Amino acid sequence: MEKVNHELKTCKFLTNNSSPAKQSNVVNKSKYVFSSHAEFVSGYIAACTSITVLFPLNKLIFRQILHGSSFRDAFLQLKDEGFGRVYRGLLPPLLQKSFSYSIMFGTQNEYSLWLRLLYEQSDSARIRQLNPSLVSNFITAIAGGMAGLTEAFLTPLERVQSVLQMQQYHHRYKHTWHVFYDVNKIYGFRELYRGLTVICLRNSLSNMSGSIENSFSQNKQFY
Repeated sequence: MEKVNHELKTCKFLTNNSSPAKQSNVVNKSKYVFSSHAEFVSGYIAACTSITVLFPLNKLIFRQILHGSSFRDAFLQLKDEGFGRVYRGLLPPLLQKSFSYSIMFGTQNEYSLWLRLLYEQSDSARIRQLNPSLVSNFITAIAGGMAGLTEAFLTPLERVQSVLQMQQYHHRYKHTWHVFYDVNKIYGFRELYRGLTVICLRNSLSNMSGSIENSFSQNKQFY
């Protein structure tokens, strides 16, 4: 029994007195458990609420841009079409924006956790010497850009939304899936991703700028 107690004390002593260098290389991976369910759900709910409430106003703006008309003319045009068509074309942006916001919030958190884990596991002395707040801002920006690129696979929904909001297509297309079917049949699936490069740039740069601004505001005490 005494021998066992002695061995336990010896193990405890060695554990408490292990070299700082070895301890510093141990990464607490529990901080980086990839569980962003709350971010995905909150982004989805926020987008659904925003799109549903603001859709008539966005449609009014779209008509003004499309026809070069005044606010009054665009409003009267929508009024003449009737209330039943005010929300025509709602489904594509509702699907696109809800999933887009959900992906943006959720994947940005996932990418950020993954990049921070890589940083913590890095053995490079040069990386370790960097300002922690600078590294945090950089990781946040890269994660935002990656999340923006991930959103780009929803490009077809933006294409369909534009078609359904145009007055000349009111009688040609009945609903969202009709547009998908017709465009895919006539022009091919690649047509739905026309403008993908611009959308990738828009999403990534927009997310990066917003992420950098938020990160700087949160870490301004380091500067």
